[in-house]
Amino acid sequence: MRHLRSELSFQKYKPHAPKKIKTSKARLILILFFATVLAWLLLAMYLPYFRITSVKIVGINNLSEVEVKNFIYEQFLFSKYYYIPFDNYFLVNPEKIQASLKNKFTLEDVAVFKLFPNKITVNITEKVSSVIYENNSKYYLLDTGGGLIKYLGEASSVSGTPSNFSILKNATSSTSHVSGASSTYTPNFKKIQALYGNYPIVYDTQIIKIENNQLGLLPQNIVESIIAWHTALLKKGIGTAEYFKIDNPSAGVMIDTAKTWNIYFNPDIIDVDFQINNLKNILKTVKPTEYIDLRLDSRIYWK
Repeated sequence: MRHLRSELSFQKYKPHAPKKIKTSKARLILILFFATVLAWLLLAMYLPYFRITSVKIVGINNLSEVEVKNFIYEQFLFSKYYYIPFDNYFLVNPEKIQASLKNKFTLEDVAVFKLFPNKITVNITEKVSSVIYENNSKYYLLDTGGGLIKYLGEASSVSGTPSNFSILKNATSSTSHVSGASSTYTPNFKKIQALYGNYPIVYDTQIIKIENNQLGLLPQNIVESIIAWHTALLKKGIGTAEYFKIDNPSAGVMIDTAKTWNIYFNPDIIDVDFQINNLKNILKTVKPTEYIDLRLDSRIYWK
């Protein structure tokens, strides 16, 4: 006689047996998939092919490239824990590097890019926060407030260019007219910047007695406007300011450009962009040979 209970139980559970086998296979495939993904992730993390081996800095003028690179390596690429490769291409965070560089250094702008598989490029635009100040045949570095940062050196170490050099470039008059200005000194901006950095050069013809840690060698508004003009001329593609000359601060500032003409501006006019835009508009229709004078807010003169 057949066992009725056993037969009923077998018939009840028989349809579910194949389902259990299918579920086990699916779990096994899922486990294998995740194990494969994990293995690839570990390979990508620890293979030398994806370790950052090159950091390129673009746009450095006054900062030390070595200092910037060392900062990036020490803060972001050096593995504090041997089991975590911080210099791995996939773990490097460009946004964090950008934020830290801005906090560490005086920068106008910075952009960090990763180049697959093992390179970083850092584009830097430095913020100009100092000027080279020449007075009484000596060079000093001043901050934006006009205070003395440090003494740089004697002007005799950098031979100046006679001012008749700029006159000779455009001379149409007699030699006797040119020779009359030959004794006037003008700074050799290329040599000065090569020695002391790519800062704006301010040549002050006033003789001032300068002491250590002296404040207010130049009024703050003059220094700030000089820095603004130095930056704006380059940004707007108008030209290069070779140096800024001050004879009398109340009479304004002259910019000796790399062109055949100079610029006069009023440092009391705070809106430098307004003056720059006026200059650009004038240059569209006028070709000056000697100067453009922007010292009056309502009028522009040129020759």
